[in-house]
Amino acid sequence: MEEARGNASDLSVTETYADGSAAISDPITLMEDVAARNESFNATLAASDSDDDGVPDRNVTAVFDDLYRIAPDEASNVIHREDGEYQALRMVVTVDGVAEGETVTDQMDWIAEDIGGDYVAAIATGDVIINQITADQLAETAILSLVVALLSVAVFLSIAYRVTEGSASLGFVTIIPVAMTLTWVLGTMALLEIPFNIVTGMITGLTIGLGVDYSLHISERFNQELADAETAAAALHETVIGTGGALLSSAATTAAGFAVLLVAILPFLQSFGLITALTIVYAFLAAVFVLPSILIVWARFTGHED
Repeated sequence: MEEARGNASDLSVTETYADGSAAISDPITLMEDVAARNESFNATLAASDSDDDGVPDRNVTAVFDDLYRIAPDEASNVIHREDGEYQALRMVVTVDGVAEGETVTDQMDWIAEDIGGDYVAAIATGDVIINQITADQLAETAILSLVVALLSVAVFLSIAYRVTEGSASLGFVTIIPVAMTLTWVLGTMALLEIPFNIVTGMITGLTIGLGVDYSLHISERFNQELADAETAAAALHETVIGTGGALLSSAATTAAGFAVLLVAILPFLQSFGLITALTIVYAFLAAVFVLPSILIVWARFTGHED
C-alpha cells in the first residue's frame, strides 16, 4: 500500500491539498495522524516499524488493534474488521473533478494492480469508475444492437425480395449503402470527438431506419424500370432522375428540420440534431451515388443486363 500511495501521488488525476501533498487517505495516513497526537499509539507504531519509514512491518495486527482502541470511528473508515479479524483496507484517492472517467478508471486500475498480489486482491471502485464501466457496457450493448438490427433488416429484405421479386440477393444489395452510411456517421462522430455512448448509440440506430427507406426507394424503382428498359443503364438513369429528385427534396427538408436543434441549449439535443441530420444526408448520398453502381453490378451478375 505504501508503494501504491507513492504511485498514486504522481498520477495526473490525483488532487492535491493546499500544501501540495496528494489528497490520499488510507490506514497509513491515519496512523501518521494518530501517532502525531497520541503518544501511546506513536510508541506502538514505532515498535512495529523496524526500518523507520513510518509503515509497520511487524505485529501489524497489534497496531490495528491499538488504532481501533484510540480512534475507532476513523479506523473503521479505512480498515474493515469483522469478528475480530481484519478483512480489508481502504485507500481513498481524491480525483480531479474535471478528469475524464476513462482516464480515472485506467489510472485507478494501475494502483489496484500495484497493491494486488499472490495473497491480496485489490479493486478500484468509486462513482466515477462505476459510471464509466456502466457506460462502456451500455456502449458495447448499443454496438451489438446495431449489428443485430442491420443483419435482421438484411435478412428481412432478402426474404421479402425473394417472395415478391424472386431475388433474395437484391435485399442484401439494398442494405449495403445502409452499412456504409453507418460507418460514415460513426467516423464523423470520431472526427468531431462526439463520444459513442448509450445516448449517441441509440441515435445512430436511426441510421438503419432512415437509410433503409432511401435505399428501398432506389432499389424498388430500379427493379421496376429494369423490366421495361432496354438496358440496365437506361433503367438506372430513369431511377436516379425520377426517384433521386424526390429523395433530394425529402432529405433536404428533413435534415434542415433536425439541424435546427444545433442551436438548442442542451448538449444532448445538439448532438441529436447533428447526428440525425448527418445520417439523413449520408443516407441520401449513399442511396443516390453508391447504390446505383452496386445495382449495375447486381444486374450483371444476375443476368438482368443485356
